[in-house]
Amino acid sequence: MAKAFAVPAQLNAIEPYDRVLEIDDGTGQIRHFPMIGENIVIGRVAEVDVQINNASVSRKHAELYCDRWGRWWIRDLGSSNGTRVNGFRTSERMLELADCVELGKCKLTLTMPNQSMESSGGTSIAGQVVAVHSSDDAAAGLSMLRQSQNGSSRISALHLSQLMEMSQSLQRTEQQRERLRLLCELMVSEHFAADVGVVLMISKKEPGPPQTLCVPQVRAGCNAQSLYITQALVEACKNSMEPTLVRPSETDGSDQRLAAMACPIRNDEEALVLMYLMVKQPFANEEWLTLASLAAEHFKQAEAAWVNRKLAKVNALVEIDLERARDIQMRLVPNGIKVPGMEVAIGFKPCRWVAGDYVDVINLPNGHVMLVVADVCGKGLPASLVSSSLHTMVHAVTAAGADLLNLTYLLNRHLIAYLPANRFVTAILIDLDPKTGQMQFINAGHPAPLILDSVGNKRPLEMGDYEPLGLRDVEYKLSDDILARGQTLAMFTDGLTELKDQSGKMLTSIRLGDHLAQIAMSSEGQPLDIAADQLNHILDAYTGNRLQSDDRTFLFARR
Repeated sequence: MAKAFAVPAQLNAIEPYDRVLEIDDGTGQIRHFPMIGENIVIGRVAEVDVQINNASVSRKHAELYCDRWGRWWIRDLGSSNGTRVNGFRTSERMLELADCVELGKCKLTLTMPNQSMESSGGTSIAGQVVAVHSSDDAAAGLSMLRQSQNGSSRISALHLSQLMEMSQSLQRTEQQRERLRLLCELMVSEHFAADVGVVLMISKKEPGPPQTLCVPQVRAGCNAQSLYITQALVEACKNSMEPTLVRPSETDGSDQRLAAMACPIRNDEEALVLMYLMVKQPFANEEWLTLASLAAEHFKQAEAAWVNRKLAKVNALVEIDLERARDIQMRLVPNGIKVPGMEVAIGFKPCRWVAGDYVDVINLPNGHVMLVVADVCGKGLPASLVSSSLHTMVHAVTAAGADLLNLTYLLNRHLIAYLPANRFVTAILIDLDPKTGQMQFINAGHPAPLILDSVGNKRPLEMGDYEPLGLRDVEYKLSDDILARGQTLAMFTDGLTELKDQSGKMLTSIRLGDHLAQIAMSSEGQPLDIAADQLNHILDAYTGNRLQSDDRTFLFARR
């Protein structure tokens, strides 16, 4: 016995969707619209995506659109009666599941699919009801043919020409619903075989009937009611993933009964999507099955091109955002800062668009200078957000007059509260008096800075062994040292010591120290920026063509 399933009369796309619009137009009938694509216009006129024939709804009342993060919004299009969400009038608002949208006297509710869209007893969902014949029914009176099973294909130049024209049209057509219509429209056109064409989606995760993804296209003079979906064909196509034909057998005794063809368009973990055609008996052969499969291949190629275009567009938007984030972060790196009685030079090179390193030079009200170099665990955008928050907090706390111990305590407490588990920040914070060279500093698990002189001597700052910031409460203590006149203080992150050459060999702290000592000697009497340029040149030469795997940050200070 045939089972009746609904055929939605609207199409958005062939990809899976996770939201459905439940539409109550005030007549007592409930319709459901799958929310796929980028925008859906709702109104009273036929040209919109969702038509609601109610006088309280404007011709073009509102628009639903999906942002780049997959969130759905509703925007009023200057309607007469306005748009309300959960009782509150709005011009534009993001929607959540179960939100109730009122357009005049009509109500729309955002729901999940496969809850409201499953049909039973022939209930229509936004369209006509069609029969889906069970495997037993089909097996009793149908025979099956797959492409290349027998015979030979004879396709004319006219068919190939029309396929190429359709392919070009698909490449120009931005709306996915329109592309699917073009495919099915070609199949029912004058020189092709189908009486009825439609695209079906069979969910692999949720049991239920196939869902149509477009309005069935019908050949002129034919009856749309002749569309029926044969479960045997759907199952055969699902198992073989080949173009397949099911036709009434010769013993059936009916020449009027239509055969059915199915050609896979998409198959993944979510769903199987088929182009499904109804054809008269004279066309139920391999020749027309091959032609239909060629049309499906042209469509798949066009869809792949549109997916690539969309990805390119998304990537371009992401790159724009990352470029802006990089610009903001670079503005936070001190540039051209003047410290009375001292020279300062900074090197800062993210391994990606943005860095998880933080470097700063802050002139304090008492004439001292605060030097900070920190390295956030991780890379890229998440680490850069933490480093930006460090910049904000260090400036705010020092402006409030906090000393080095209080600053470190507050930073640690802040990071413990907000960093994810097993994330941390290494840091070296130095309070330096340019007049005397006296330094007080705290090291939180960071590589020890070096003091360099003009004759090639180097020594690390002597400091305690303390944990990084953000792991647990730690009582940090101050250490002391002196930067003599003419000496250079070199602070850096492990992005320098762990730098790798073409063979994967690390630079190491020993070789870095040797390079720094040589630079301190060769740059005596020259601006400190020249020493920074020399180090960047050495680091670039060491890595060669190898991609940088960590952020590179260093700070030079010379009295």
